[in-house]
Amino acid sequence: MTQETRDTKQIKVGISYAWGNDEMIRRLDELEGKLKQYPQLKVVRDTNELKYGHMLDYFTNFMIMDSHVVLIMLSPEYKAKASEPKTGVGKEAKLIDEAIKSSAPTQVRFLPVLFEGNATASCPAFLENLYRADLRPGKGYEEEFQKLLNQILVTKTARPKDNLIMELPTVDKDHIQVQLDTNLESALLSLLTLKSNSPDLGTALKKQMGKWESSIKKGHEEFSKHYTERKLSLYRSRPQSFSNDVLRKILWTLKAALKPYEPGMEEFNTRYNQSDPFEVYKTVMSIKEAGENYNQAYGLPAPAPDEEMGMSFLQDEKYLLKGVIGSGIRSEILYRLYPGAFPIMTRRNLWAMYFLSGQAEEFILTEKSSKTGEMRVTHNWNYDYPRFVSYARYIYDWLTIFCQKLDIPVDPSIGYGYVNELMVDYASTYKKEIDLLNKWSYNL
Repeated sequence: MTQETRDTKQIKVGISYAWGNDEMIRRLDELEGKLKQYPQLKVVRDTNELKYGHMLDYFTNFMIMDSHVVLIMLSPEYKAKASEPKTGVGKEAKLIDEAIKSSAPTQVRFLPVLFEGNATASCPAFLENLYRADLRPGKGYEEEFQKLLNQILVTKTARPKDNLIMELPTVDKDHIQVQLDTNLESALLSLLTLKSNSPDLGTALKKQMGKWESSIKKGHEEFSKHYTERKLSLYRSRPQSFSNDVLRKILWTLKAALKPYEPGMEEFNTRYNQSDPFEVYKTVMSIKEAGENYNQAYGLPAPAPDEEMGMSFLQDEKYLLKGVIGSGIRSEILYRLYPGAFPIMTRRNLWAMYFLSGQAEEFILTEKSSKTGEMRVTHNWNYDYPRFVSYARYIYDWLTIFCQKLDIPVDPSIGYGYVNELMVDYASTYKKEIDLLNKWSYNL
């Protein structure tokens, strides 16, 4: 039987629970065994599915998101841990709570099961309003189990149309910054070792900074030369030329997205080709104007204005074009025009952040194909841009101080260009690891 056939026909039953006493775990093992007697069911539980090296957040999140039914085994231990957001149970509970809130009142996917203690002692507040099964020891156990089983066996197993995407939780910014402090110097030194034959650190870094500056200025000039008043006037009357000859041919993020080398890219290609070229032009002009205003107020080396880096204006829908210009492409437009005010958030930069931060999971996504059931780890294309900017600013400040110690000048007007070049080069040193994580597989 193929993976596709098995996944399609079986009803996936996830079990969410908190570790309790030996007797409670014995009873849970027994319940799992009873469910496994039915070939229509595939029981998903951490003790059976987790392998050494798996990311715990990855498993618990996918168990909840990918199961057709989730049995929530209520016990005093579950209630206590559900209120602790840093525990595995707490993270599961948060996901379940959010999923229930976005579901219909008649949802039958998340099923609370009173397993230990009484309802007051065992049921967290977010589950109090859900009708629950009662599988506590007693004479009514078999009858209650049969009722629960009958409901599970008629669960629909239709696959979702879209791939299943799991974002992993963010951590405190201070933690990320500590990791950056720990890893940035070794990352820079390893790059200089690879790229320079000079034994002198100052000489090697000055030479590398010069190469980076040439690359940054070339990228800036290649794009910005199309934004003179004369050319913009021309493109306004010929928006198709702007869409095809400027954006499609010059933007790195767009060129990468339009390559149909993996599932989903073909769909984006169609959306872009069918988009209204004047709407594309108008959106880009709105982005340019807002970027120019921000650059004048907050361009480097001006201090960061607030926690969101003064970028709350980007929440306005006019700075995005649904399904066509997202946050990644927008960040490149802003960066190519104003490299001293906006960092670029690309696939490689997010992977670089992942490794520089000690593999903080907020920079990645786990994706499951709705067609094949295969999974992969990819960069978090939904990553919060203002948060990314705050880390890019942190790296820029660190690099500036490091260069000052060696009497190497840093040009703030292209400040985020240095950050981009550093991260692109650093990500390239992890190419094999990234390619392996990004490969579709049944055994992620």
